[in-house]
Amino acid sequence: MTARRRTLLGLLGVLVLLGLYVAVSGALAARDLTRADQAVRQLRAQVTAGEPAQAEASLQRAQGSTAAARRWLSGPVWAGAQHLPAAGPSVRLLRSLTAVAQQSSRRELAALVRQAAALDPDRLRRPDGSIDLALLRAAAVPLETALQDVRRREQQVRALPTSGAAGRLITARTAVADQLRRSIGPLDTAVRVARIGPGMLGADGPRSYLMIVQNLAELRGTGGNVGAFAVLSAKD
Repeated sequence: MTARRRTLLGLLGVLVLLGLYVAVSGALAARDLTRADQAVRQLRAQVTAGEPAQAEASLQRAQGSTAAARRWLSGPVWAGAQHLPAAGPSVRLLRSLTAVAQQSSRRELAALVRQAAALDPDRLRRPDGSIDLALLRAAAVPLETALQDVRRREQQVRALPTSGAAGRLITARTAVADQLRRSIGPLDTAVRVARIGPGMLGADGPRSYLMIVQNLAELRGTGGNVGAFAVLSAKD
């Protein structure tokens, strides 16, 4: 066997090993990203259900999975692969999405879990049944910061270039952006509640509200006949 042939075979072997490494590490990264997605879905359900301890555990799983996925996609091999003519756009998009997922789990999701714990109904409700308005008011700024971060993160994801990338990765980018967008509505509501809730509940002085119950079977200009009413009062 000539030296030239041995060199060619050696290069071919190196390319095969590099290709195998990229395939295996890419599959492992995809596995960890799937686990992270599952943990995030559980986290959102737990935050909504008022289960801060369970949400914290889900956050830890999401952070661990995104960190693992990013490690699989790091190193000189992946850095070089993103410059390949055919595979480069897909590699760049995959690495960018993984970096965004890790950053989001460390920042926005962590802030969301912290505020869920701070606004745990068991903490907000005092022994006498009243609501701790100071806790509610203190959550306004952190929640607004989290809301702004989620909006920026969504714009960041939607701005990721997709030209030449694989269709599955483009779909994944859209799915990540849509998940972030769906988080904006509930966060915006939480910000509004934290901003105006204390005042409505009497933090700045007594407030009174008139509640009217209308009977729609007896139509009137306002919708129905006033069948009952109550006066609601709030102070601190």
